Amino acid sequence: MSLAADNLEDLRRKLNAALADFKAGRIGEAAQSYRAIVEDIPDQPDALHMLGVIAYRMGRTELALQLYDETLRAVPTFALAWSNRALILRLLDRRQEALQSGRQAIACDPKLADGWDITGVLLRERRQYAVACQHHARAIALNPHNHHIQNNYAVALAALGRFAEAYRAASKAVLIDPSYAVGHLTVANILNEAGYPARAVPHYQKAATLDPNLPEAVSSEGRSLMLIGNMEMGWEKMETRSYDKKRFAALPRWNGEKVKHLLLYAEQGAGDVIQFLRYIPLIRERAETISLEVPVSLQRLVAAHMPGSIVITPNDPLPAADAHGLLMSLPYMCRTKLDTIPAALPYLHVKESQRVPWRERLAALPRPRIGVVWMGNPLYGKDHNRSLNLDQIKPLLEMARPHFISLQKGSTTATASNVAIFDADSWLTDFSATAALITELDLVITVDTGVAHIAGALGKPVWILLPFMPDWRWMLGREDSPWYPTARLFRQRAPQDWVAVIERARGELRKFLAGDRTVLAPLLWDGKILQQNPDAIPLPEEAAV
Repeated sequence: MSLAADNLEDLRRKLNAALADFKAGRIGEAAQSYRAIVEDIPDQPDALHMLGVIAYRMGRTELALQLYDETLRAVPTFALAWSNRALILRLLDRRQEALQSGRQAIACDPKLADGWDITGVLLRERRQYAVACQHHARAIALNPHNHHIQNNYAVALAALGRFAEAYRAASKAVLIDPSYAVGHLTVANILNEAGYPARAVPHYQKAATLDPNLPEAVSSEGRSLMLIGNMEMGWEKMETRSYDKKRFAALPRWNGEKVKHLLLYAEQGAGDVIQFLRYIPLIRERAETISLEVPVSLQRLVAAHMPGSIVITPNDPLPAADAHGLLMSLPYMCRTKLDTIPAALPYLHVKESQRVPWRERLAALPRPRIGVVWMGNPLYGKDHNRSLNLDQIKPLLEMARPHFISLQKGSTTATASNVAIFDADSWLTDFSATAALITELDLVITVDTGVAHIAGALGKPVWILLPFMPDWRWMLGREDSPWYPTARLFRQRAPQDWVAVIERARGELRKFLAGDRTVLAPLLWDGKILQQNPDAIPLPEEAAV
């Protein structure tokens, strides 16, 4: 593409005018001007690129990608087009291609902050947190006053556990732009993860006020409220959470009224399903028939708990119900407070016929028999906080090898042979089989997974190894749980410090093996509700917002 000097000056004038319209918010006029330029010069890269930016602004991601590709065909070294292409590919969930585009942006222009930033985001999503932080730091060095870049750096630092630095970066983002809702959400998340849920609440509220289309801010506020004991308000806030509404589009949302046929949807994880099954008897009178959709792995176990009801999976067609509700909304419907949580008497039961095979398989193992789970579902976003690797759990297993039974599912289970413990994986076809095995055990030691809930719902002693900032249901400070009286909580005193947790569990297990059954029971709660983690991480006062 070559233009005479006068034509080049005319092109620059048109591009500048179109850009001025764009910056002034006159998007339609800008788009019209850019399209006119492309009609005259089909491969004009600046116009093509800006049409891509406008298409993205309008939510037309496929068109934006097409326009960025046309831009790069015209000028393969157009760094900002590579960077924006990476952003679009990420939205389209083509993340490997997005990462390649981000890296290409950096290669074309190492001084382009946006290229370093989007590449850092993509690396963080691959859980390469340290490298992501390096990329964001480079982006900030190039553009220190961009609130988006500061925020992305804060998120990466928090994922790496560098909370003081993360808080400083997130605070700077909202100081640069006080109206930046996502920035306030990040500040709140960091405060919560550092051990200050009560301080996080106002920032969640600020984020929701600034952007009413940010439901995550409201539901996250709900989780922080419940963490500090404000269950009733917490449940209400959590009603804003998202779920698969398309599947239930033909059914009205249930609001607690009486209906003939109610379909409940278990939209959360396996542990949540087990935890909230206790509410179904409390709403029986509100529906003549109750159906429940659960994951395939839970169908048999839940069906045994709900005789006379219909238990389906996402693979099944929906029954002809009158309304749909969310299983996790039942506490809200029942106006649950901390002191009105339904009694956690054993509410799961296993048939004798399911228990007999386990007695035969475990016959050669000495008493007490102890089930163990050290890893959760790796697809869970915060799994790196709650799961251990085999080397971390090994000191606990080695002190009582003959007594341990691995309840761990998945390919990692095979490594349990390194410590020569009984591996039940091949028989654990679903959670019903897991429940049957747990009934034959004397104790379960597990990280925060569905197995913890099954053991608790069966009334079995269970020691739950918790991260520094636990899920809302475990609250703060206390060793017992209002949800499961047989649970004893072993908490981290510092992020990722599993060594102290395992050492404490080893000491208590040694007593149990010596015949002391008192160690199975938790120290009962003193009634004091904590507003922050007793070991909360110090944050810089100068960064306070």
